[in-house]
Amino acid sequence: MAVFCHVVTSGEALSGVVQSRFYARYPSVCLWNLYGPTEAAIDVSVWCCRSEDGVLSPPIGEPIWNTRLYVLDGSLRPVPDGVVGELYIGGVGVARGYQGRGGLTAERFIADPLVHGERYLTID
Repeated sequence: MAVFCHVVTSGEALSGVVQSRFYARYPSVCLWNLYGPTEAAIDVSVWCCRSEDGVLSPPIGEPIWNTRLYVLDGSLRPVPDGVVGELYIGGVGVARGYQGRGGLTAERFIADPLVHGERYLTID
């Protein structure tokens, strides 16, 4: 009988060195890298790690269900693949703001120009 095992990491960035050590010890176990800031509902993206990536740091992956991830420039326009920009998170898991901190909320939670009535969370 085959046994399938999954290990999920979240909370801190998963380094490529830790990923490599994991696969050296547990070559048949699936390792998942999840990413999410405090201002979103726990996790916003997921990546299935690959042993062949060695010590390369795994990416944050693809957005989870009901979540949108954008990399935008200073004018809130999407940047082409490979171009540096800022990460913006949208979707139902994004908080409405910081309690009692209106200035910080206005700075970090901005109107989503692509989805009417929703907001982005800026990550810097």
